[in-house]
Amino acid sequence: MSAKINENEIWLKLINIALEDGAISAEEMRLIKDIITNYESYTKLMENAIEDGYISFEEKIALFKARKNILDKAFLVANDDYKITRDEYALLETVLDIICHIEKSN
Repeated sequence: MSAKINENEIWLKLINIALEDGAISAEEMRLIKDIITNYESYTKLMENAIEDGYISFEEKIALFKARKNILDKAFLVANDDYKITRDEYALLETVLDIICHIEKSN
């Protein structure tokens, strides 16, 4: 089963979350772009890991590190101005949802 979900759906979901306050800030847009880029990388890593039907210990470590990197980077982008807005918080929650979806799909 593929971990791939529709990137356009993710993009639209993220944009709608960011627009809840009526505008998308530069930080929110940067966060959205970062989420999409990291989603693509994580999906490819997951697909490569499950290609042979077995996720090795090394692949588990690589997936864990990739997951941590995604979350760390998203937090750093959201907290760039030393505050996390409600929209940014919702975007961070969406990152977690996306990762969980990818992992449950496999």
